[in-house]
Amino acid sequence: MSGYHTHITMNLSQRDFPTLSQSNQGEVPKPSPKPLPDPTYPVLTKTCLLCQKKVGREHFSGDALFYSRFLPNECLCKNCIKASPQQYILHKYLEKDEQISDRQKQFVCEWITIFPDKWPHQWDEKYLAMDQTIDVKWESFKYFVIWLREKRKVNEHVAWYSSRQRIIVKGVIKIINDDGTYVVERKAETEKEKELGEKFRKTMTRKRLLPPLSQRDSVYRILNTPGIVRPNGCRRCCGPCGRERIGQGGRVRMKNNIWYCDECYETCKIREKDENLRYATGWLSDREHVGFGGCIVPTGRKDTDGRDIMKHITCSCSMCHYHNREGYKTRGGHPSRNHTCHSCGVFNNDGWFDRTNKRKDAWMCRRCWGERYWVTDEDFIPHKKRIQDMLKLPFEEKVWPGYINH
Repeated sequence: MSGYHTHITMNLSQRDFPTLSQSNQGEVPKPSPKPLPDPTYPVLTKTCLLCQKKVGREHFSGDALFYSRFLPNECLCKNCIKASPQQYILHKYLEKDEQISDRQKQFVCEWITIFPDKWPHQWDEKYLAMDQTIDVKWESFKYFVIWLREKRKVNEHVAWYSSRQRIIVKGVIKIINDDGTYVVERKAETEKEKELGEKFRKTMTRKRLLPPLSQRDSVYRILNTPGIVRPNGCRRCCGPCGRERIGQGGRVRMKNNIWYCDECYETCKIREKDENLRYATGWLSDREHVGFGGCIVPTGRKDTDGRDIMKHITCSCSMCHYHNREGYKTRGGHPSRNHTCHSCGVFNNDGWFDRTNKRKDAWMCRRCWGERYWVTDEDFIPHKKRIQDMLKLPFEEKVWPGYINH
């Protein structure tokens, strides 16, 4: 048998060798791998200036992708860019199936943008080169879009097309009627008008009103303003609305001077809170910690004679001293007095002391002090009662701001 080799043939299939990912009931499909993001094209999301929709890179094609300092996170989506500025302006200006003269159309559209047949980033090369340095081509059109969303107010400056003079004139809103119409007033401009009267009034609908400055006027105003921006132009409100607004508004001192629009400033009762904070700061505290009086403490250093170097501080507690942990320097270059907040533990020099009780005198930072006293009149009632109770005490037991009581 040594000269013979036996060959055994076996009929085997893939079922006889199951993989680890298979079960007795059947094969488990493998999950498809997720496509990796391309680092060359990062994910980009912007807001359409006209329809206010969040759009991604798939909506940017050709002229739809542009940049402007007045549109940092905005653009035109692929649907809105199909129209022209003139179509958008007339859509907001005209009623349904309303017809006006070509002259009025031209004056109204050119009041908003100089070339109403093209979007600002599609202008001719020579005009884009002229605007390359200051980049104000989009400012007027964006101001018009934001201006349309705002409520009109009495004594607000506006403009409108005068059918008598066949030009655009400027005036102010005098009356807002219940039916939604507006009574506008302007001064006499020509000699014939001055013979008839000094002022003229007219009633018109909201759609007939235009911003008070044309694009040519706004560019001139921007170039003559520090920072090359329009005074009281479009700004993003840091209040509850969180959108681009137009108006005077106000700065919120207790929130690092962030800007609130007129509506949020009134809704959040910022003026009322500031008055209560001023009242609390005047009667319940001052800038110095004078509850314990001044004292002399050692600095831990020795002079040339081996004696301890002493220093004077206005607080004797161990948490308040002159040591500058954060490296903050005043304008004169001297180390500032720092305190530790008794509420949150932050270490700085921006806050106040509650001096109503000398034995429990405590310093609080700006944030903690604001949470307690930067409140509305309703929440400030208990603190006002503390002040009234303190005023009823005898003179020698009162804690007067600015004085040291021993």
